[in-house]
Amino acid sequence: IPHTLKMVDSPALEANAKKTPLQTPLQTPQQTTQQTIIQTTQHTTHPTSIQEPHQEPSIYHKYFFIIWKLIARTLLLLIPIQRKIPKSILNAGSFLINSPHSPRRKDTVLYTLPYSHYCEKVRWALEASGEPYQEHKVCPSLLFLTSKYHGYGTAKSTLPLAITSLEGRRKVLPDSPEVLGMLAHHRGQAWLYPTDEAKELEIHFGDNFGRPSFHIAYKFLTEPKYAMVSLDFMMRGVPEWQRILAKQAWPVSANLMSKFIQLNEKLGENLKVADETFALVERKLRENGGPFICGGKISAADISFASLAYPLVLPPEQEKNYVGLDDKDLHPGYAEVVRRYRSTVAGQYVLDLYRNHRNVVQGKNI
Repeated sequence: IPHTLKMVDSPALEANAKKTPLQTPLQTPQQTTQQTIIQTTQHTTHPTSIQEPHQEPSIYHKYFFIIWKLIARTLLLLIPIQRKIPKSILNAGSFLINSPHSPRRKDTVLYTLPYSHYCEKVRWALEASGEPYQEHKVCPSLLFLTSKYHGYGTAKSTLPLAITSLEGRRKVLPDSPEVLGMLAHHRGQAWLYPTDEAKELEIHFGDNFGRPSFHIAYKFLTEPKYAMVSLDFMMRGVPEWQRILAKQAWPVSANLMSKFIQLNEKLGENLKVADETFALVERKLRENGGPFICGGKISAADISFASLAYPLVLPPEQEKNYVGLDDKDLHPGYAEVVRRYRSTVAGQYVLDLYRNHRNVVQGKNI
């Protein structure tokens, strides 16, 4: 077990551990994180923009963003009108063009951000359940409009968003727990929730760990020197016209995101949450006897943790949707974070899940 997550097994070691809290980051994760990761990223020998102030967007990008906001607001004005149209009329139109809401469709239509760990969670669950689906990858600039338009006014302002056949009609599932719940309760995939603990941990990981996990990545992805090359990581598989749109909007969006979410200021806090979550998974693996989080079989808890943790571990299997650790354009500070979490028990567990279980359906390789 790596030293950063090594458990104390004897009274003598426990006494020594209490005297040296920096050697037991499970008890003081924030101290370990800030002193190990933040200092490393600030003193890297590679050229980074960590020590440089944010560059202001050009006049061109400012005007483009203003025009884009006007277009978005105009489209958003149409959404309340869409909500007032009877569903029977909407469904009739959908039937004619075979849209995602068409009653004659039986498959699941999934709208995703290619790199999103929440979207990866849904992809994994659908594929592991053998559920046929059609994925539409969307660039970050169209996230809000896509969720609102295809959600028929019921969706959140996020992705993934799934549209599937349920109880004889097409239904919008605007969040990953709803998709997994549909698979478990309406598609006979009871293996997702073998115990109440599996459901509780799935929700816990999503509510408490999901955002901090990718906010750590965003801290590096939005830095000016790496923003545009990072955008290429995040748009793998999206249509070309969306790539063109996103490249115009991203410099402004990245700057606003960094300031609004306080990615730099909250890095230590987010790393602390990640440390605590990785420690929780290690403890569950030990307490429940493994080889999975809730015992002898894979469950929604494993899929949820592995998916939400993948930005901090970068499994090779996810390079098609995001980026790999060996990519020459990866921010060196981000690479240091990944190496640290890969060295933990929980990090190795994520890599093992992706290597041996990511492409498995009911015991058979896809």
